[in-house]
Amino acid sequence: MTNSEDSPRFVSRYVDHIPVCYVVPAADVANKQLVVWIPPFSGTKEAMRRYLEELAAVGFTALSFDPWQHGECGNELWQRVFSNFRRYKWPILGQTTLDSHRIID
Repeated sequence: MTNSEDSPRFVSRYVDHIPVCYVVPAADVANKQLVVWIPPFSGTKEAMRRYLEELAAVGFTALSFDPWQHGECGNELWQRVFSNFRRYKWPILGQTTLDSHRIID
């Protein structure tokens, strides 16, 4: 059994109106590096929790967020995207890229 102070802490927040989850390393580490783990298409930030915790266990602060039109940011994703892939998929990728810059800044 591990001490709760030795366990990484999973946190959910909003950064500039973007829903994020992150895990900070349990121990004070000199590394202080950030890893951004973006979910695959149709994935959510909560589904990335295991990966975030594994990264935190080796000393990284690990963050994931819902890509644009996914999770808390989406509605009817599959129906819209696959009804017109070109029209909807490229904006999803573009806005997700822009959101990643907003989170990191």
